[in-house]
Amino acid sequence: MDPFQEKYGNTIAAVLFLPSLLADVFWVACILGATVSVVLDISRYLSISISAVVAIVYTMLGGLYSVAYTDVIQLIFMFFGLAIGGICYQAFYQRVLSAASDAQAKLTCFAGAALCPILGIPSILVGAVAASTDWNQTSFGLPSPYERDMAGLILPIALQQLCPFAVSLVGMGALAAAVMSSVDSVLLSAASQFARNIYKNIIYKKASERSIVVVIRVSIVLCGLVGALLATTSSSVSLFWIVSADVLYSILTPQIICTLFLPRWVNHYGACAGFVFGLVLRMAAGEPTLGLSAVLPLPWDKILQNGQRHHVIPFRTVIVLISFTSILLVSQLTTWLSNRGFLSEISEGNSELDEIKRIQTNETINESLTASL
Repeated sequence: MDPFQEKYGNTIAAVLFLPSLLADVFWVACILGATVSVVLDISRYLSISISAVVAIVYTMLGGLYSVAYTDVIQLIFMFFGLAIGGICYQAFYQRVLSAASDAQAKLTCFAGAALCPILGIPSILVGAVAASTDWNQTSFGLPSPYERDMAGLILPIALQQLCPFAVSLVGMGALAAAVMSSVDSVLLSAASQFARNIYKNIIYKKASERSIVVVIRVSIVLCGLVGALLATTSSSVSLFWIVSADVLYSILTPQIICTLFLPRWVNHYGACAGFVFGLVLRMAAGEPTLGLSAVLPLPWDKILQNGQRHHVIPFRTVIVLISFTSILLVSQLTTWLSNRGFLSEISEGNSELDEIKRIQTNETINESLTASL
């Protein structure tokens, strides 16, 4: 969120933070409970509750250390566990920003991009084997996981039912480490962004570090609880994962591109217009998995038998392009109007950032004087 704050100011950055927060909450809902439910043979609701409590408590107490510790555990299992399945989805920017150097961050990104499709192949093979398995010959029995609406749990089920105990143990360890690593990263990311970018910079600019820590811990609990509640509403793991990625791609992608690569061509008017266009168009395009009917007609649409509109063209990319164009056009139009006196002077967000830095500097000076006395 820092590039948004520096370019547009705190208020606009707070609005642009909302899609990221929603994506984090959906991601928490996506990964809670599945592995525990299969391993312990308990109900999905109980497993989600257990996973949420464990993740919230150790993330709230451990902070960034909890992310590091679970990553170490995950790394130990990764070399063995990923050979039989389980793709690790991480909080990307936390890893990039914690790299020792720019070169290391770039190398990590490039290596990750190359390894992701390769490491995904074993998971595809496990799914193919499970699809062709005679489940009547296993203790799981019939009907199959797909017929029981448990397709999202096929990897832990296959590890438990179709593999030797040692392989199953390593695989479950890899899954558990990946899940816990992802949960604590997402919870800490969402809570930290809210505490720093919203609470500190907008709600209470003179907040102390102690109060910020309290806000982070409360935010961790709230995000975890909301994610757990969402997880109980659907048995589909892929549903919330798709919605999480969809929100970020459709709404934030054009904003990030403009802020990082075209900062001289955009302003806060354009950012607001792009946000509104992206949000309205994405809702109008519909999302059947969430019960939102499509009302936006696009070329080559097909009307299904149930009356639902099915988009053939990649409508999410179309929305991104429209939002991107609207940001540039509205920014240039408002700049032209401002130069001719029809709009108030367009200011950058740096003034607000400088004010924050000034307050922080004064606080540091006062603390130093107090300590010296």
